[in-house]
This record gives sequence, structure tokens and C-alpha cells, in this order.
Amino acid sequence: MNILEKQHRLEQKLARKNAKFLVWREKKIQKIHQKIKNYQAIINANDNPKLKHIAGNKIHTLNYHLEQLTKRERLTEEDTFNFKFKRWFFGVGKEFSRISWPKKGSVLRDFVIIIIIVFAIALIYFGIDALIIPLIKTDPATTTEQTTALIF
Repeated sequence: MNILEKQHRLEQKLARKNAKFLVWREKKIQKIHQKIKNYQAIINANDNPKLKHIAGNKIHTLNYHLEQLTKRERLTEEDTFNFKFKRWFFGVGKEFSRISWPKKGSVLRDFVIIIIIVFAIALIYFGIDALIIPLIKTDPATTTEQTTALIF
């Protein structure tokens, strides 16, 4: 498949999506107009200023959405899922190329440092344990369970 065929297929696909978009947009515009009429009826029928204020805010919001919908007349290539998906993968590829992987020597050095630190902390805990247990265990008849209960 050459480039012209791909371009033609993309144009056909966009034309189909644009037709669907226009139908959807018209339905959405009709719904918004109906909601605006309903809120205007609420404003005209009620004397409650709070309710009128809320309905007025809703009408303002709906008018904004209506304005945004009427601005978009058609879909573009950037609106398709395939384009967004390809752009995402392109970004991931770019980020992947920016990764600075560590060298084998630095990974090995960091691993050895971590093992030494873990071993040192284990020795510290063992030393503290070796010092505290004789202080707590004053009676030679005390069992290990009783000593543990004294500690905790």
C-alpha cells in the first residue's frame, strides 16, 4: 500500500467520522436548546431569587457549551484515536531514548554498599539485643516466654 492509498483511506475515514460527528453535534445542540428553554421556564415561573440565580448560572454554562460546539465544524486528523495513540507511542519512544542507564560497575558497587549497610544494621540490632536481654533477665529461672513478655 503506497502513501497515496493510505492518505485516501485516512480521508475517507475522516469523512465518515465527520458525518457521525455532525449528527452527534446536532443532537447535542438540540438537547442544550431544550435545557435552556426549561431553565428559562423555571426563571419565569418562580419568584425565588436563589432558584432564579441557579437557573441563570445553568443557562450561562449551557450557552458556553453551545458556543464551543458551534465553533467545531468538523473533526481533524488529530481527533482520531489512531493519531493520538501513535503520538503517545512517539512520546514514549522519545522519553525512552533520554533514559540514562547505569553502568554495570556502578550497579555492582551500589549492591555491595547496600549489603554492607544491611549487615551493619543487623550487627547493631544483634548487639543491642545481646546487651538488653541480660539486663532484663535477672532471675535465672525466668523462661524465654516470660522475658519476651517483659520486653513487649
